[in-house]
This record gives sequence, C-alpha cells and structure tokens, in this order.
Amino acid sequence: MKHIIHFINCFTTHPCRVITLLILTFLSGCATAGVPSGSTAESINPEKKTIVLLRIRATVNEKFVDTDHYHLRIASVDRNEPLKQIYSPMSPTSDRRNEGWIYFLLDPGETYHLSVLLSERYVMFKAMFRLPRDQQVVYIGTFYASCTGNIPDVLCTKETFIDERELANSVAQEAFSQYGPPLTHLMSSLPLRRASLKQYSPLGITSTFTEGIVGPDWTKRGVNRTTGIEGVSPMIFLPPFTLLSIYYLLYLPVGATTGFIGGIHSEYKWQPCIEKLAKNLQTLDPPNQLKSTLLTELQKRGFTNIVQITAEKDLLEKARQSGLKAILKTDVGQVAFMECAERWNFRVDINSQASLLDVSTGNCLYKEQYSSSSACRKIDDYCGEKGTVIIREELNKAINASVSQLLNDLNP
Repeated sequence: MKHIIHFINCFTTHPCRVITLLILTFLSGCATAGVPSGSTAESINPEKKTIVLLRIRATVNEKFVDTDHYHLRIASVDRNEPLKQIYSPMSPTSDRRNEGWIYFLLDPGETYHLSVLLSERYVMFKAMFRLPRDQQVVYIGTFYASCTGNIPDVLCTKETFIDERELANSVAQEAFSQYGPPLTHLMSSLPLRRASLKQYSPLGITSTFTEGIVGPDWTKRGVNRTTGIEGVSPMIFLPPFTLLSIYYLLYLPVGATTGFIGGIHSEYKWQPCIEKLAKNLQTLDPPNQLKSTLLTELQKRGFTNIVQITAEKDLLEKARQSGLKAILKTDVGQVAFMECAERWNFRVDINSQASLLDVSTGNCLYKEQYSSSSACRKIDDYCGEKGTVIIREELNKAINASVSQLLNDLNP
C-alpha cells in the first residue's frame, strides 16, 4: 500500500509527471532516431556487430503507418534462439523514420529469422537472411503492404518485397558513411522452400521447451486500459493543439495512477493462478509430447529411420559422427495469456517452431513458426478447478496443428 501512496504523491511534482509521460511513451513502443554513438559505434566492425538496414512501408486505409507500430522479432537460426522482440528499432533520422527506414545491430556471420508484426497482433511477414562476416552495413530489402481495418485489427494484402538498393545506398551514405558502402543482401520470405524429409534419412529429431507460460504484464495492462494506450498512442489520432488533445495530456497522470493501482491489485489477485498453471504445464512435458506426436505421425507415413537426440551445443558434430543426414529441431516456445476484446476474457496463444538442418553443411533447409489461439474464456475458468484441463486440451490442439502443418510442408 505504501508504494501506491508514494506513486500518488509523486504526481504533485512536475518532474514525476514528466517521467510518467516518458514511461507512457515507452509503453507505446516508440522507435527512436539517430546514428550509433559511443561504445555502440565502437562495436560496429566485422568481428562484433553489423548494421542491418531495412525499410517497411505499410498503409492502413491508404494512410502510411508510422514506424512506431511495427514490432520486430528476430532470432539467430545458428544458435537456435526463440524469437525475441526488438523494442526500440532505430531510424537514421526523423525524416527517414517517417519514410519507414529502420536499422538494428546484429552479430555478423549468422543466419537470422525475422518476423514483423503490425501493433503486436498481425504478422505482416516472416523472412530469413544471412549476414556476411566482412561487411559493416547490410541492406536486406524493402517490404510494402496495403492494409485495411483499424489498428490493431487489420488485414494486409498486396504484400511484396522489393529491392531499393540505390535508395538504401543514399540512406547509408547519409548516416553510416564512416562504415563504408552498404552491401545488399536481400532477405527471403519464409518458408524458404518446401523440403522433403525422405531424402534426409537417417534423421535426428529433438524437441525443447524454452519459455513456459507468460502471463499479462498487469501494471502495463492497467495503465493501457485507463490511458487508452493499447500499444498504440491515441495522440496519433488527435489533431495537435486542440482542446481534446490538451485534455488528454492533462488526463494522462490521473489515468496512469488509476491504471497503476489497478495493475497492482490484478497482479496480487491473479498472478498466483498463472504461476500455478505454469507449474502444472511443466508436468505435462510439452517437448516430449511434441516429439511423441511427431514420431507417431512420421511412422504412419512410413518414415522409420529416426534417431532421437538431445539438444546440445555441439549438436551438428555429434550428428555427423552418428551418420545422420539432417536434424529436425522442434520447440514449444511460449504459452501466453492474451486478453480479448471483452475485459477479463483471455485466450491462450501457443507458439512453436521447427527447423530442418542439413548435417553435412549446417545450412537451414526449412524454418517455420506455428501459432494457435484458443477461444476466449473468463479468467475465472483458467483459475478454477478445470484450469489445467483447459491448458492440456489447448496444448494438444496446438501440437497436433503444428505437426500437421510441419509434415504438410516437408511432405514426408
């Protein structure tokens, strides 16, 4: 309670109100503009970091979408990483940000999986690209899309990848001239291609479980609800310097306080339930369940020369020593509680991924992510006696759907 009182008293001071607005700006996911400096700039060299330049241009109802609405998730294929969100992709300048230009820093010499979402809900595209070791600036392409609807509920069509290397060269010359001319190394849309498992026998398979259950960020949810910031700042829809926009700015501290208090109360009431479900989920052993389902379906298709292996750092080398031709890696990445449109109704989103690696070359032949969403239910249903049963049923559905799609893609 004393934390709540302190937070309320905080709003009597001007500095705290400013800090609150900065926090709200962070919650809205704003991208920042500027070039690397200090230790970050020093890290950009062929041995440490590479600048990856990308342009995303999407319209919603024929109006260009601000860069702040794009949510980038990226993972190293070589290190078998789960997708992680880049919370603040940079832009070289404010003007270039308005044109959709963004950049981020990655380790050179690796293959990456990139997923770009519009306001955390709609996946616009997934792609794969590889960074060479001897280049400091790499342009990976431009993506265009035409969307309809209301953010965050949109549908995009007319999606296309194009090569704007000449324009990218100009952008890089303006912002990154000290690192030399950029290399164009275009990303490829995922899945890269359909591969056949039948040509990769004997086959090793392994399965992991990386994240477990992820519950809502209760404080952020509370602030979002009371300020109207659901990952998209309402200020973008309000004309500047109008009575309505001024009223909204004055309301923000009050709304943030109310949301913060509500978030603390929600966390106190519901987080123990989420933690209990997470513990029960572990007993269901999702990776073993996924591997067993995959084995059963492969055997039904006459694919019997399979070796079960464990995920290790020197996985490829051990697979070569065992005479395997390929490794099929599967992962149950995250089970997330997502709130539906109706308050206090939640769905379960289960994300998994699979990749096929050629043992002789180490190349990734196939990589795809699968997602499954349950029906919306009241949170009391998850926290009641049948909560674990619901999670088990949704996990079964998600695993069966992902295995079905995987085998359809790989056509064994």
